[in-house]
Amino acid sequence: MSYSRHIIDSLTGGVSPVRTELSRQSKRAGDVLLPVNVEKFDAAWALDGDSYIPKGGEGVPGRRARFDSFYGHLQTIKGLLEAPVVSVGSNGVVSFINGRHRFSVQRDNGVDPIYVGFTKGSVGNARAHGLVNA
Repeated sequence: MSYSRHIIDSLTGGVSPVRTELSRQSKRAGDVLLPVNVEKFDAAWALDGDSYIPKGGEGVPGRRARFDSFYGHLQTIKGLLEAPVVSVGSNGVVSFINGRHRFSVQRDNGVDPIYVGFTKGSVGNARAHGLVNA
């Protein structure tokens, strides 16, 4: 399967698919949509400090609850989800540019794989640290 296309279906066990797509801005920037190894990716994000949202965590007050509700609606209508976008440093630390709440809700709901947009300069770092499944 080619992950170079911008729309990919994420399937959760027995739950309706939620399609994941890069935003127009991400497409223009040349970001790359790839499936992540959720466990390794989450551990690498935890090294980023205050931006990390632990399992069941809130992040920005109220945002998590709003997105949790929205995600449930997307599953019902088989809707489209804008992919989170990250950069990965040479040390393997994941830093979110956009979408950390979207990622945390999917992680906490058992979505595997989760598709994430990587800045084009960080794809090599993500692969080198085993964060992607492609």
